Amino acid sequence: MNNYQIKLTPVNAYFFGGEKHTEKKGEPGKFEMDYYVRSELYPQQTTLLGTLRYYLLMKNGCLSPRKNKKESQANDLIGENSFIYGFVGKDGKTEQKFGIINEISPLYFLRESEKYIIAPFDQEFELKELYNNYYLKGYDAKVGYNPTFINVKDYSTFKFFKDEDKENDTDFVFIKHETVGNKKGEKGKTEDDGFYKQVMYKLNKGWSFAFDAEIDCNLSHDKQFITMGAEQQLFLLEVNECSGNRTDFKLNLPPRLKPAIYCISDCFVEEEVWEHVVFAINENISFRNLHSSNNSENYSSFSKGYKMSYRYNLLKRGSILFFENEDEMQKAQELFNKSNNARNIGFNRIQTIKK
Repeated sequence: MNNYQIKLTPVNAYFFGGEKHTEKKGEPGKFEMDYYVRSELYPQQTTLLGTLRYYLLMKNGCLSPRKNKKESQANDLIGENSFIYGFVGKDGKTEQKFGIINEISPLYFLRESEKYIIAPFDQEFELKELYNNYYLKGYDAKVGYNPTFINVKDYSTFKFFKDEDKENDTDFVFIKHETVGNKKGEKGKTEDDGFYKQVMYKLNKGWSFAFDAEIDCNLSHDKQFITMGAEQQLFLLEVNECSGNRTDFKLNLPPRLKPAIYCISDCFVEEEVWEHVVFAINENISFRNLHSSNNSENYSSFSKGYKMSYRYNLLKRGSILFFENEDEMQKAQELFNKSNNARNIGFNRIQTIKK
């Protein structure tokens, strides 16, 4: 196996998110735009996997496998289907194979070759106990908390957004970009109820998305423009060989009042986990992904051969769960580790923190 870093730099504003459109009533497979739509800040793991699969097909002339009678070659390259949560194969196995792609890492962020991930949400606070109840010292509910990016090497941090009180602030990652428009009806006519507002994002200068991939082939250093996201925006994709092993995101975190689990990536988690948790600082993210197979006439076309998955609520990266003791934490950890299928594409990566 060979390890590669896949770097993705948006050329302009981007849009990520599966909830931009809702399915039309009585018209399965057809979607309409909601009035107010907001992009997610970063691409989901399935988007990263899909982009890598697309890149491998494109490089090997297999974007239309059925039309070009290259289905077998496409299957060998990227597997037969896109990621399916709860996958069970014909042989009863629950772990999907994606051809020569063995595994991908969780998403991280690059700035001048320095790697950043979302810090634990309790980064600025301290868990305290008072009369058998827990609270966060330093937390103000009116202010909330400000998620930050943390350097995996030197632990320096960056804010998500610009501090509006500082005119020359450059210590941030995301830039909000709003647009308005009208949906077009038949023959280009504007629909009366077609007005919508769309919130997209840009990355501050010098920032990129990135992930590592373990692939069973040799890839050369490459730069290639590619489209990603719901609006198919343009990104510069760069392939670089990783020196040594893939990125280890384990941080040297100080002990907490109680044993804890820190979500390094977004995580599928069963409701049973909350039976073990005594306190949590968490957010959820709505998740749906497109299901495709290599039976599609054209892998690069979203018009045929695709369907939406069920909607799931994932624990957002940065979330932190606390437990009464290490036994309870261990039981929860087993639930996070239950799906190797999800872990193989960068979901459910966690770090345990001892008391």
